[in-house]
Amino acid sequence: MFEHLKNFKPDGTAWLEMPELGERAEIQLKPATEQNRSYYNGMLKASGKRARSMVKGRISTEDVEKNRREDRKLYPKHVIVGWKNFETEESRGKTWEDKEFIEFTPELAAELCEKLPPHLFDRIRNFAATPEEFYPEDEVAPDPQELAGN
Repeated sequence: MFEHLKNFKPDGTAWLEMPELGERAEIQLKPATEQNRSYYNGMLKASGKRARSMVKGRISTEDVEKNRREDRKLYPKHVIVGWKNFETEESRGKTWEDKEFIEFTPELAAELCEKLPPHLFDRIRNFAATPEEFYPEDEVAPDPQELAGN
């Protein structure tokens, strides 16, 4: 009974579209959940007592900002594993064939995390913290709008 639930385990990586970084830009992420032990241990170590108080429901805006700063350091090491179609500044406005792209490196991922505005970095954090984004494709429930009319 309930053996099928083992299939709903966030695993592997998932791609998030980031149009602010290029016409077809996507960033490849590992889950920022307890499934990703290196991230989770780093997060717990960095947040210490604050994490324990947050579990109890006590959270302040200062806590949120500190968590974001800590994640800006942890994500390039443990969550961001690649990207594609990140355009160079000089490529903006050019045709697809004339565009140049930024190759992924951990160092550039760290720079990106430091420079992203909070709302864009939080989009990455929210996606990576959502286990369902990392389910195997055949375990994802169909989108009702896609099925409409079929």
